Amino acid sequence: MTMPEGFEPNIGPRKLSSIYQFVRGMPLLYKETVLRKELGDIKVAQAQMKEAMRLNEERKRIIMEQLGR
Repeated sequence: MTMPEGFEPNIGPRKLSSIYQFVRGMPLLYKETVLRKELGDIKVAQAQMKEAMRLNEERKRIIMEQLGR
């Protein structure tokens, strides 16, 4: 079957509608997914902060050694 000349499928709004229907039908599943991602982001940030603190402590130790203390 050929499409009429100038026909443009309107897929974009249907994709959004499908996502909306999913979220609306299963809000807890969507919310859990969002919260798990946020928790993962927090864990990454904490690991980065822990590494920064470790590096700062190492720099402090080296400086203190250089100062003779």
